Amino acid sequence: MLEAPCQILMGLAGPKLRTSNLKPGPCVVKISPKKNATGNVIFPAQGRLSHKGAGTPHLSPDAVLFIDDQEFLTEIKVGETLRFFDARGKKRTLKISRVFHVPSGTGFMAECTRTAYVSSGRELYIKRKKGRFPVGQVDNSYGHTSGAYRITCSSSYVFDAVKPGKRIAFDHGKIWGVIRGTSISDIVVCITHAGPIGTKLGSQKSINILDSNIQFEGLTSKDMVDLEFVASHADMVGVSFVRDTRDIIVLRQELEKRKLQNLGIVLKIETKIIWATQVLESLVKSGIPTRAEITDVANGRR
Repeated sequence: MLEAPCQILMGLAGPKLRTSNLKPGPCVVKISPKKNATGNVIFPAQGRLSHKGAGTPHLSPDAVLFIDDQEFLTEIKVGETLRFFDARGKKRTLKISRVFHVPSGTGFMAECTRTAYVSSGRELYIKRKKGRFPVGQVDNSYGHTSGAYRITCSSSYVFDAVKPGKRIAFDHGKIWGVIRGTSISDIVVCITHAGPIGTKLGSQKSINILDSNIQFEGLTSKDMVDLEFVASHADMVGVSFVRDTRDIIVLRQELEKRKLQNLGIVLKIETKIIWATQVLESLVKSGIPTRAEITDVANGRR
């Protein structure tokens, strides 16, 4: 044992742009018709019914219901009405409006004129002359309401600082995409790269937007709390995402308030080199570089 003295550096977490906590997809699907200001239905909800093994057609329904019995597809006809009790015990109906075909199966579009909460295990049936004809049970264990998948992020600053056409990476480059549109509360992303069999995106995973001008706060409220612990147990404090001198001034003011002027400061200046190392890390893990990743590494080297 050398028993040589050394100095201890502790870093503050700083403002991290990450995915917020993600919840599992719902086992209950809500189907809602469009209504006017007075609550009257002006357009029935459009639902897609198919077996899980069927492919996804180029349709944009309001909800998707998977049926556990593929044989039902051969028995249903356009114009017939499927009946069921929703999760609240309310009687609801789905009227078959059209049939669609995909290479791996067949499905139906159905209209619903009253709000329904459809849970897994709900039995669908048709009333015919010979009595009640069972269709199958809803299996939404992996179902979701239709439309784009949505995730939330840890900072609202991102919405004001990005533009369409910018590239975006999730989880240190495991997933790549291009921003297609923005608003004050939403960013539309088209995923362009993931693993060979897909990549799962979990909670608290990094989000990086290339060439953006996101105005992060220099110190977060959590940093302020952690600063007390760092001062008591370390010789230096590391600060991430330093963008300009204002961040340093704020840090010094906080240290003066706590009479910690002698605490050393290490500024972690975020540069493109750091972005490049993240790209290389994703390359090592996935083994599949993209042209965009190679370009980013080259730019970082310059």
